[in-house]
Amino acid sequence: MKILFIHPPVRLGDVPKHIPYGIGILAAVAENLGHQVAFLDLNALRITGSAVTEALAEDRFDVVGIGGLSSQYKFIKPLLRLIKAQQPQALVLAGGGFLTSMPEEMMALCPEIDVAVVGEGEATLPEVLEHLEDRDWSRVEGVIYRRPDGKAVRTRPRKLIASMDDIPYPAYDLIPLDIYFENSALMFSPESAAATRRIDILMERGCPRMCTFCEHGGMSKYDLERVYEGTDFKEEPIYRFNSPEYTVEMVRSLRFKYGVDFVSILDENMTSYRRRVFELCDAWERAGLAGIVRFGCLGDVGGVTLDMLKRLREVGCSYISYGGESASNMILKAVKKNTTVEQMQQALEWTVQSGIRGVMTFMMGYPDETPQTMYETMNFWRRNGMIVKPFLITPYPGTELYVQYKRKILDQWGGSLDRFLLSLDDATDISVNISKHFNDVELLGLQQLMYSQDFDRLRRFAAEKGMPIVEHHVRPAPGEAVGAVR
Repeated sequence: MKILFIHPPVRLGDVPKHIPYGIGILAAVAENLGHQVAFLDLNALRITGSAVTEALAEDRFDVVGIGGLSSQYKFIKPLLRLIKAQQPQALVLAGGGFLTSMPEEMMALCPEIDVAVVGEGEATLPEVLEHLEDRDWSRVEGVIYRRPDGKAVRTRPRKLIASMDDIPYPAYDLIPLDIYFENSALMFSPESAAATRRIDILMERGCPRMCTFCEHGGMSKYDLERVYEGTDFKEEPIYRFNSPEYTVEMVRSLRFKYGVDFVSILDENMTSYRRRVFELCDAWERAGLAGIVRFGCLGDVGGVTLDMLKRLREVGCSYISYGGESASNMILKAVKKNTTVEQMQQALEWTVQSGIRGVMTFMMGYPDETPQTMYETMNFWRRNGMIVKPFLITPYPGTELYVQYKRKILDQWGGSLDRFLLSLDDATDISVNISKHFNDVELLGLQQLMYSQDFDRLRRFAAEKGMPIVEHHVRPAPGEAVGAVR
């Protein structure tokens, strides 16, 4: 069987930096089953128009698979039309966050999709391929399929994969790694800036937190409860991860085969589980990777400790990026972040003390955001020597914020879900405004005021809005400034 996997573009305003890890795993699953697999990475190639049409027409495929996040919908939708035009005989198979967050709606908006995977695909894909001839999709758990009369039907949910180590490594040989290697440098630390063959890995699925602005593509108990409302998932895990041995063996093979010198660990909260962190560090050291393949990761300010950070530094961790989101405890509580500003401050100071570069990301424009909460966040930045341009809070489909503000969101797009989805990107601009206090122009202006840390103009604006700011004393910054981006 001939199968084509397509990775749509991501953030055209930036160079391609992050490999298509999830679709790469699915390609490996198909290869392991003995199928002929092709991979069209449009994010790496950045081709458009007739070049995409020509690439799609190069061979005749039995199955064409495509997937991505809601922010990639604007690329996925036109690609689906091209796929159907160039490969009319092929089964069009979709999946990923854009589909899992709202299966019925996506099937209605994208009539070219024949079958779609809801949630994880590694166990579902083989069963879909088994039924390619009889087309009896009702026997496959975890899919939504289109009947001959056009009606979309969802099957029973599939359980989450119990052992993450059963998942194969991505089919790296099919991915145009040289393009990603050209964009290896990340300006987070001296080591990541000097990287020449950096690659991403993921060791975790799901998240122990329930932030209102986040979702995980059907890979956690919380996601499944949202997607299959009313179904009992109490036996399903909140989050899962690979063993340290699985991870270090992958990194060793990447070092040996591709000369990888830096790894970006993209787990959302790698530091949430203390024992796991120390076990990974020990395995990294035993494998001879310490000091040879350096790495950076994402972190959880509520989970880190000084001894953990020092151990991470010993084996080659050069930066940790924390999701600060806001430096207002009121906002952090409202979005169910389950962290505090005090924890953020302690984590940053410990990170600096350990020799790791601290990075922290923020958002603004929350429903309850006020000049006071912005002032508190700016004060935190000033205290820690940060320069930050915050993202704009975006209620992506599948999140609690989207469910809570759905009517307000769609009203801003004339009731059109399609128009809203086509507007989504990487939260650097306004797709929709869910603020209770500010219009679009004010939000964009306030974002710029925060970026420039113009406290005087923020005070004047607050006074004009009848929302005066209560001033706080600012402690001097720690001995070494903490770097930050967005």
